[in-house]
Amino acid sequence: MQAVHVRSQVSNDGMLELKVPTELGPGEVDVTLLIHPVRSEVQPSEQELEDSRRFVAQTAGAWEGEPLERPAQGDYEKREEWG
Repeated sequence: MQAVHVRSQVSNDGMLELKVPTELGPGEVDVTLLIHPVRSEVQPSEQELEDSRRFVAQTAGAWEGEPLERPAQGDYEKREEWG
């Protein structure tokens, strides 16, 4: 068994064509394919951006309860120093 990683592009019609280099000789093989979109290249849609902006605008400063206070955090544990 041989694991191979290749990066490719999906065409406008949604087709993915792969040419995968192997060290195998001619013959039948079983192929398992996992497809993971590259997140850094996937941009949010304009609608998703607008939804996020609307959510922030609606919720920013919306707390109406008692003022939030952070209580004292106490002393942290004293540990031995590493040499």
